[in-house]
Amino acid sequence: MIQPRITDAALMTDTTVIKTFNNEDAFMYARIEPAGEDLHKKTRAYVVRTDLAIYKPFQLAKLDANGDQVFESDGTTPVMETKQVLTVVEQKQDWSPQVITYSEIDAFSTAVASKIPAGLTKTERELLELKLVFLAERKKNKPYGVAASKWRLSNENDLIK
Repeated sequence: MIQPRITDAALMTDTTVIKTFNNEDAFMYARIEPAGEDLHKKTRAYVVRTDLAIYKPFQLAKLDANGDQVFESDGTTPVMETKQVLTVVEQKQDWSPQVITYSEIDAFSTAVASKIPAGLTKTERELLELKLVFLAERKKNKPYGVAASKWRLSNENDLIK
């Protein structure tokens, strides 16, 4: 199974919106990856894949406020807590190629400039702009019949609950 990562450029639905083959309520998780650039045609290529993801339980050592591991009264047995981790359980589509022209990227960048927080590095800004481009496309196209309002940017808080 694929584990979504903090480093993913991803979108996801804010609630479960579809059933898996195992009849589990699932989120849609869409990953965006760079696939190339054509300087002559002035385009950037990406691939996008949408998967179904659910939260699965896992055991994690409990940490105190200082980040130190907590132990049972015997001093050797770690205290464990159950958390939920977002896990891809089913592939919804193969990688889908998407090509965006430089002029489209520039126009979109200008349109979302007010939504970009100050103080981001150049790469953080570009990544956020990329995710916003694909979020706008998801909201416009409503893939899989999922309402536009259900799609949002994924963040690291989505990975473990």
